[in-house]
Amino acid sequence: SKVVEHQESGQDLDNVLSRDWRTKLAASLVPRGMALNDRFINSLYVQLHQHVFDKLVRETAKDWRIGGESLEHTLKSRMKDMKDQREVGDDESFWNSFLSGLGVDEQTMNMLEETHVGVAKRLDQVCSQVIDHAKEAHIYDTRISSELFNQPK
Repeated sequence: SKVVEHQESGQDLDNVLSRDWRTKLAASLVPRGMALNDRFINSLYVQLHQHVFDKLVRETAKDWRIGGESLEHTLKSRMKDMKDQREVGDDESFWNSFLSGLGVDEQTMNMLEETHVGVAKRLDQVCSQVIDHAKEAHIYDTRISSELFNQPK
C-alpha cells in the first residue's frame, strides 16, 4: 500500500520506507547475527521474492481489466521459465525480462507494467533496502536495541 500511495502522490519511489521503518522491518526479518550470513540472506531473498510473486499473481487474478484468472497461468509459467535467471539485487532487469517474455497483447502489457509488475518491482526493491539496512546495522552496531541509547531521556 505504501508503494501505491507514493505513486499516487508523486513521491520518490526509491525511498518508500523511512530509516525508522527500515530499522524496524530489518529487526523483524533478519535475526541478530544473521545479517552477514550469505546462506541465510540468500534463502531470505528467495522467500521474499516468492511472496512478492504470489502477491502479484493474486492481485492480477482479481483485476478484471486485464483478464484476471486467465493470465494467472501465463504468469506462473513465465516465472517457472525464469526462476534460474533471478539474481539477488538485479530486480529491475529481472522484471523487465519477465514482462517482455510474457507474450500478451500490448494493452495488457502496459496495464501490467503500470500497476501490478510496477508494484512488484518496488516491493522487491524495498525488501532489498531492508536487508541492506540490516547488514549496515549489524556492521555499525545500530540495531534496534542499540537505538535505546540514542533516545532522549
